Amino acid sequence: MKIAENFYQKAKDGKISMNLARKRAKETISSIRYGKGDYIFGLTSDYRIIIHPDPKMLNKDLYNLKDPDGVYVIRELVKAAKKAPEGKAGYVLYKWWRYVNGKKLPPESKLSAAMYFKPWEWILGTGVYISDIKAEVEKKKKENLKRLCAKLLEMRLGEHGYAFIFDREGNMICHPNLKNVNIIKAKAKDPSTGRLMFDELTEAARKPWGQNVLEYLWDKPNDRKHYIYPKIAWCAQEPSTGWYVVVSAYKDEVEKPIYTFVKSMLLSGVLTIGFLFIVLFLLLKKLLSPIRELAGACSQIEKSGDLSVKVREDLPGEVGILARQLNRMIEAIRDFHQELEAKVRERTKELLQKTKELEEANERLKELDRTKSAFLSSVSHELRTPLTSVLGFAKLIHKDFTKFFAPLSGDDKKLKKKANRISENLSIIVREGERLTRLINDVLDLAKIESGRIEWKDTTFNLKELLEDAVNSVSGQFAQKPEVELKLELP
Repeated sequence: MKIAENFYQKAKDGKISMNLARKRAKETISSIRYGKGDYIFGLTSDYRIIIHPDPKMLNKDLYNLKDPDGVYVIRELVKAAKKAPEGKAGYVLYKWWRYVNGKKLPPESKLSAAMYFKPWEWILGTGVYISDIKAEVEKKKKENLKRLCAKLLEMRLGEHGYAFIFDREGNMICHPNLKNVNIIKAKAKDPSTGRLMFDELTEAARKPWGQNVLEYLWDKPNDRKHYIYPKIAWCAQEPSTGWYVVVSAYKDEVEKPIYTFVKSMLLSGVLTIGFLFIVLFLLLKKLLSPIRELAGACSQIEKSGDLSVKVREDLPGEVGILARQLNRMIEAIRDFHQELEAKVRERTKELLQKTKELEEANERLKELDRTKSAFLSSVSHELRTPLTSVLGFAKLIHKDFTKFFAPLSGDDKKLKKKANRISENLSIIVREGERLTRLINDVLDLAKIESGRIEWKDTTFNLKELLEDAVNSVSGQFAQKPEVELKLELP
């Protein structure tokens, strides 16, 4: 951030143009490296990347960039940076892939920080893998262990007495003469008993304080391979690591009062190691516990959908800022969820009202349908009564005319032609009356059709007769229009 501020100030002072200031800031930030190839990247507020060590990434739109769990990393990072107090960074915890020698490794937890540079609308960020933090802690552990060994090796009891440390597998951790040696594999034995020194030393360490002493015979630096010199070792096991701390000296070089000194010396070694691991434990807890708490809260929300989860906001350092931002985000989601539920309830109420209105409309339609059926039944009945009379009298007239009046035409062609025409017209009236009766009956069957209870009856008929009847039915209309001629041609 300081780099961007410095170049921006130079541009404001008129020393360089604003475009040149931006360009030099990008070049300077792009060249920064730290840790295991870690770098700083830059984004615009519209999620376009403008600073990155890989030229292929420049000008890419990262709005939809997601981690394996579906977290929109860049969106969250931009949001966190803009919401952070001025001069402070926002943080996002997510999972990402690591590339080693061009090989893509499985995703692991990563923590990224970003700051908002408002004058240029830039978001400058960087990230570090949680495993790298752990590796740094392990590095510190080794450095502290090295200093501890140096301190122990400075301690001397008598002329040849010294302190050393080995682990539960027999690997020598600190010793003035033996380095990278496993005393089990080396089969170092007590010459007097023939037992492994590892077994005798560890047994002594497990005894109560005051009894945790091993006496054995050993050689001397000036008399090698003559195991005749009494030696004494005070042994103890450090509880947090399980390591064994031993102070060994020749009996003739130490006097009885020195026992108190050895005890304090041994306790000092055990306490020193204990203090070392307490410090390391607290350091790990301080670094990782808040992150685990945040990750746990996110996991709980993801699995159960419980939006009442709240992270402690008194977490140390920048993680506390991240916790507060996470709580604000959960509250915003909860408010949105409640608002959405209210809208759903309102919409459901509207739908229920609409349903009620539709049911009422449906009842009205049913009532109208019943009214319609009653109307059709009444109208059909009223039509059928006069039609029956018309049809009956037409049949009677046709019968009487054919029987009594048509023969009276005799050989008079003109009268005979008129008689035939009257007879045909009366036949048409009868047929059309019968057809009208069938139509009225069909209207009365409408209710059956609508309920699906009508029984269809298929019947074969003569198409020629049907067409001839149709022509005869309308021939009267054409008789009144001599200029129009209706012809029927059938095979």
